Amino acid sequence: MNKAKKLLLVLGMTVVSGSALVAVVSPAFVSAAPITATSTADDCSQRFLTFPTWFRGLAVIQETEPGSGVYQCGIISPDSTQPNALSSFIWRIALNVIEMALQVVVYLAAGFILFAGFQFLTSAGSPDLAAKSRQTILNAAIGLVISLGAIAATNLISGILIVNP
Repeated sequence: MNKAKKLLLVLGMTVVSGSALVAVVSPAFVSAAPITATSTADDCSQRFLTFPTWFRGLAVIQETEPGSGVYQCGIISPDSTQPNALSSFIWRIALNVIEMALQVVVYLAAGFILFAGFQFLTSAGSPDLAAKSRQTILNAAIGLVISLGAIAATNLISGILIVNP
């Protein structure tokens, strides 16, 4: 019975994190406000559950046809005249994907903290179960701190060292 509970928990967490990842990776541009000439590139890169879009930092506002007055979001293609444009483009996408993966780890760590807290509350005075759940909370908290530090380092690298195309 214990293996069935663990399998159900892993399956549930996989479905939740997988659906969040699918929602982030989907290329549809959904915006509450219409895109106009005064919109900024940030209007193209909305976040979902703190996940960035895979193209964050690469989107711009473009007019569909010159003089039409209709604008849409587009992705900047790397300029072949600049020497490091393609590598900067690839690194920007890679750093966005790494940040998404690290944020999945943050959500999983928070889930483990909640699960271990539930185990602690339902241990019914059993010292072994209480000690096991305390250790799980400690391990998840350490993982949470490490992953938050990794997200901060990724954003630092993305914001400072990678030149915006």
